[in-house]
Amino acid sequence: MLRTIAATAPLLLAAASAVTAFAPQERTKKVEAKDFPALIETARTSWDAKSFGGAAKALQDALTLVNAKRREVCMKAFPKAPEGWTFKPNDPDKAENAMFGGMVGIMVEGNYKGPEGERLNVKTTIDSPMIQMMSMMITNPALLGDDGEVIKYGKHSGVLQKKGTQGYELSILIGDDIVQADANGLSDEALLKIMSQAVVDGFEAALKD
Repeated sequence: MLRTIAATAPLLLAAASAVTAFAPQERTKKVEAKDFPALIETARTSWDAKSFGGAAKALQDALTLVNAKRREVCMKAFPKAPEGWTFKPNDPDKAENAMFGGMVGIMVEGNYKGPEGERLNVKTTIDSPMIQMMSMMITNPALLGDDGEVIKYGKHSGVLQKKGTQGYELSILIGDDIVQADANGLSDEALLKIMSQAVVDGFEAALKD
């Protein structure tokens, strides 16, 4: 009897291994895409159940989706790269995480590189309390100093400042948000040509959404 069991044991193990090898994967948790209406409903249900932590988590996830969409819309307003230039947007994950930075707000950023080594960084900051501090400088020419110049974009105002020997920085206040362009190796005329009235109008439309 013992010999029979010993002889058949390898066969049983082989059969079990074969069944395991062909068995389909089984996940214990269903992976679902985040859906804004579903998250809002989850937050409401959690609130009614007095599960405030669950409500907060659902609302945070919903806000992440909202700001990802805001970033997507804003990115479309960025100026087109001049001929011969390259453009690279910043990491979306870093931009979405920045919205929880308190004083930082939502940052949408992209970098341009010219054929002769010219560089331009364009950044939009949305919903940041720091903008109020910056707006004082933009709206008060007396605070600019000798290297600052007010640039008018219709109802919007900007400040152009010299930066080092080969750079310029342009800050444009659009409502409660700000667009900044930091250029190196570009003349002031070249920077203003890229950051045209049409570009500012595009940012205005994007930031309203």
